[in-house]
Amino acid sequence: NATMKSQMELTIKDLEFKLYKAKTSQADCNTTELEKYKELYLEELKLRESLSDELNKRKEILADVSTKLLQEKEQSGSLFTSHTIRAV
Repeated sequence: NATMKSQMELTIKDLEFKLYKAKTSQADCNTTELEKYKELYLEELKLRESLSDELNKRKEILADVSTKLLQEKEQSGSLFTSHTIRAV
């Protein structure tokens, strides 16, 4: 009886140790995976900010070009109107 009890206690301790190792291993995997996703998120965030900055710069350039084009059209139109009026 004592031997059987001793073997059962060893088996229980062995199983408890295996369970502890499994939990620790799973926690390590979760931590590693969490760190990986955190790094990927931060990289994506930086990329989005960079693209947003680039888009804003392009919008500013487009607005400047549009303004200049509109000014040139207005000047061309006023020149055309003044030539037309003088010719009449």
